[in-house]
Amino acid sequence: MAALGRLGEHIGTVVVITGRPARTAVRLGRFREVAGLGSMIVVGEYGVGRWDVAADEYRLPPNPPEISAVTDELPKILDSLGPGEALIEDKGRAVAVHTRSLPDPKGLVMILVISRPFAPYASWGTTGWQDCSCVLPRTRRMR
Repeated sequence: MAALGRLGEHIGTVVVITGRPARTAVRLGRFREVAGLGSMIVVGEYGVGRWDVAADEYRLPPNPPEISAVTDELPKILDSLGPGEALIEDKGRAVAVHTRSLPDPKGLVMILVISRPFAPYASWGTTGWQDCSCVLPRTRRMR
């Protein structure tokens, strides 16, 4: 982190963009403790949340209500597809279906891609596929 601090002394504002929540990135990076980062900004969750070192303030919009709707429907959707016991993880601003422990994780992903059981939720966001996991990310961005 010292190198990042030295960079900040020369260029001014340092911005970190991460998929982690901004609060988590600030804590793990110990950015408050690094000299030279007096005008740092951390943009978390790919643009949803933001932390500004000058004000030491986090900005994060409320969780979209659609996430709760998807979370409530997921067990029924997965049961109807019959993949086995997939782990459903509520990530606050996203819901993940972990398929790695299933007998055919890639098969389930293909079924989800082809059958599009999440199509009713497509109007508010996108469905992302990562590493045999189905991730329904939040899409409301901070400006």
